[in-house]
Amino acid sequence: MEQVSVVTMLWTLALAYMATYGLGAAACALAKIRPTGGIGRIGVFCGVGTVIVGWVGYICAVNSWELLARLVVWIAALTGAALIAWHRRQDRDEDEPIPGRALLVLMLAIVIAIGYRAGISYGQVRLTDEGLSARGLWPDLLYRNAIVKEFMTFDGPPQWPWLAGKPLKGTSVLRFSATATLLSAAGVRPDQYQHAASWLGLYGIPVAAGAIFALLRFAGAAPMVAALAVLITAFFGNPRWLMAERFAHSPTLVWAGGDVFAFVFPAFYATVAVAFAVAGRFIWPAAILGIFMLGSVTAFGPWFALALTFGILLWLLYCLVSRSSCKAALALSIGAVLGLVTLKTLCGTGAGGGSLLAILGPSPVIRSMQWAFPFLAEPLGPLIADMSPLAIAKLLKFAIAYGCAAMFFMLGSLWVRALFIADWRRWEWRKLGTPAYALGGGIVVAGFLLTTCCDFSKVAYDYAGYDMLRLLWLPLLFANLALAQYAYEHRANLRRWWAIAVAVIVIGLGGWEYSYYVLEKRMIEPPYHVRAAELEVISYINQHADADDTVLINPLVAAETKPEKVGHDWGYFSGLCIPALWLDNRDMAYKFAQHQEWDRRALRLRSVMAHSDPMTVLWFLGSEDIGWIYLQGDDDFEVGLGEPDLGLETAFSNEAGRLYRVGATVDQTEWRYIDPLNGLQAVGRH
Repeated sequence: MEQVSVVTMLWTLALAYMATYGLGAAACALAKIRPTGGIGRIGVFCGVGTVIVGWVGYICAVNSWELLARLVVWIAALTGAALIAWHRRQDRDEDEPIPGRALLVLMLAIVIAIGYRAGISYGQVRLTDEGLSARGLWPDLLYRNAIVKEFMTFDGPPQWPWLAGKPLKGTSVLRFSATATLLSAAGVRPDQYQHAASWLGLYGIPVAAGAIFALLRFAGAAPMVAALAVLITAFFGNPRWLMAERFAHSPTLVWAGGDVFAFVFPAFYATVAVAFAVAGRFIWPAAILGIFMLGSVTAFGPWFALALTFGILLWLLYCLVSRSSCKAALALSIGAVLGLVTLKTLCGTGAGGGSLLAILGPSPVIRSMQWAFPFLAEPLGPLIADMSPLAIAKLLKFAIAYGCAAMFFMLGSLWVRALFIADWRRWEWRKLGTPAYALGGGIVVAGFLLTTCCDFSKVAYDYAGYDMLRLLWLPLLFANLALAQYAYEHRANLRRWWAIAVAVIVIGLGGWEYSYYVLEKRMIEPPYHVRAAELEVISYINQHADADDTVLINPLVAAETKPEKVGHDWGYFSGLCIPALWLDNRDMAYKFAQHQEWDRRALRLRSVMAHSDPMTVLWFLGSEDIGWIYLQGDDDFEVGLGEPDLGLETAFSNEAGRLYRVGATVDQTEWRYIDPLNGLQAVGRH
């Protein structure tokens, strides 16, 4: 690994801005969508361009078109630079420029978000003579880097980093292909991603802020109110007392600065902005762009986008009943359905997936609140099967407890934004009859239903229960808008002492949440380490192995009866090694529903380790197309890899372990072997 230079990263950021702006501006010009204000245009144009870059990167990676991907980015960057200069000259002709105070509030929101992001991530990843060390989000960076490098090699369909030969599925694919394409075009190598990731917030945060401002303006908010909503989104987190994850309910801009999240939120918020633009003024070019964005956004943020997707479908039902805005609702619904198709076929559903009807049922998010509502732990299956008077009474009790917990959960999620509820009698409810407010209402209702009445872990990966909390991020954006409207209308009360006290408490609570998070990431959490000797092995493999080679490491703990642990915690080897690993990080394989394949391979490896016959090892290596073997420390694989008959060549060794290369020089003696795990007979020549 090498530290990425400041000049390289500044060039990367400039290339990302210009390329995505150029592609997005061209698409929005064809769609006749033009946000007012420079920050709004940057948000929407760059967000739309990010989606296009994601598809370009994915298609080029699958077909090994590396040169084409870079050409598209470079040509788009030249176009973007020209359009940025042209649009700056046209600013003076805008019908509604952004007021100076609103622009100042927007800049304050961006500065706050970048400040917290820098506090969390800046300087956290260090490469010294002793090795690689980091705190905070580094384990997440490792598994993301394991996927990003799959795209950066442009050597065919991306494979699972933890299970070589399996198609990459179960995650938001386009966000990784967009990241990899832009980094590759700028000259950033896969082994530099760990350092480059901390810079990407300088792209994601301003673009996400601009996209939020634009979507709120399309939704009908005044410039100052929209700017205040962006500031609230940048500033407020949530207290930890309700759920285990502090930021599970927060649509904060700080997340827009986290490596690949820097490309998720621009695409996500730009999609919402385009949807509101279509709802406010229906024209077919804009509708076509809306369909494209909605069909793509689930490949960037599968769970973030579901509230938008189902909210649009609810809005369609409302429009059919009220006989208003049917064309816009129908067009956006087509895009929403395409998004579900993308979610099912390309990403998000893990290895197996399942019927969408399987998700209906009590949400694990609400079930987890059994500490406050003990009856939520009651299993429903036996009660439904019994249906005796006692069982029916228990079901009724569960329904009452569940409803109370759901309301408690929503109020807890809106704890500081709920101030606007005090003003509900004055709110103009007839606004819900307008297309923009009706669409926003559908999104809020969809977010509430999805987080309380669904269990995505039944059709997705094991950790989908945690990701379900992110379904509220878009509805909370409208809660932030309501709070901003309330604060703006009652700004005169800031002259009174009690209003000042409330404002100080609210701001203090929001500041404390993020300040503690920064303190935790920089001081409390222990650092992670990868020794320099281990990095030397990875560096040798990256320099001498092909990107499509397969490396075998031994992650199993021999003393265990079941292969439930790995020696490479958080998959540092797969995160930094460019070739794919035959078997590595169990946590990641289980998270993305690859547990059956991981267990199968682990059992097979264990059966091979139990034999001392070189023929067993030779057949195993050949059948799995394994070209390299890495053993840590004193691990001898228990089968004598030093046997000359195996044709193994010691390629590299140091204090961390030994690296073998599987040779092709064998004699022609025919042999037969029966696989002890699968019972298959193989015939080969050795």
